[in-house]
Amino acid sequence: MLTREQLEERRTGIGASEIAAVAGLNPYVTPTAVWATKVLPVPEIEEPEVPKPGRDPMRWGARIQRLVTREWFEMHHFFSMLEEEQLRTLRHPEVGIALASPDAIALDTDGQWFRGCEAKAPGLRAGDTWRGDAAPEEYIIQCQWLMFVTGLKRWDLCALIGGQDFQLRPVERDDEMIGNLVEIAQKFWRDYVITNTPPAIDHTAGTAQYLARRFPVETRGLLLPASAEAMTIAQEIRTWTATKKEAEEQEQTARNRLRWLCGEAEGIEGICTLRLAKGSSYTVTRKPARRLRLLDERED
Repeated sequence: MLTREQLEERRTGIGASEIAAVAGLNPYVTPTAVWATKVLPVPEIEEPEVPKPGRDPMRWGARIQRLVTREWFEMHHFFSMLEEEQLRTLRHPEVGIALASPDAIALDTDGQWFRGCEAKAPGLRAGDTWRGDAAPEEYIIQCQWLMFVTGLKRWDLCALIGGQDFQLRPVERDDEMIGNLVEIAQKFWRDYVITNTPPAIDHTAGTAQYLARRFPVETRGLLLPASAEAMTIAQEIRTWTATKKEAEEQEQTARNRLRWLCGEAEGIEGICTLRLAKGSSYTVTRKPARRLRLLDERED
């Protein structure tokens, strides 16, 4: 778990895990979500709870990450290695907003850094994105940023997929890509972080948290008259509210049709799978059931 000092330091720049989102190349994180972490104060850190049995992706991901870096170290017979807790957060000597927290860096016999490792622990369904020589684009970008901050020319992207399939993708330094990322990062910092202006008002929790902290209480009466922009947005809300139920019904109909096509099969290659899922404690039926999931859908 990061200390308050470490969290404060990460607010002063863009890390390797954030640069793809800032560039608009992370399918799961928006630039606004990253921006919110830079302008909002670090929340109070509570005492960590005693680990409990069960599902805890962050805790188990951190543990598997250590297994991955040590497997990487052993398979290459490196002389020695520095791990994440020894490296902490690094900052580029010239581009001050460029931060990185490497998972591991190998040392040669002279004690010099020469190769890094980025460790991942994706689930089994993510295996399709690692077929052949492929790897998720946002991770490749992350490795480029790590090489930029550390000055290294080689980084290994390693993943233990589903806890049983170890994959390694060597990533060579691409100075042209790094130059583009630096320009994007500097513009993002200059235009949005320094000016405290969101890149976009979007759907993310970060935007909601920012608005709640930025405007904690009402100090004025109603705005009069209503602007054309406000009236347009209000109509959009009404439209989405009216169509939400219809869209949900259409989605469920499509899922049922796909489930019918699957029949007794475990899924359809390249489209979906049927997996046994535990019943929710919030529903009347708590028995395990086979649930259909498209291959590109994330875990709930």
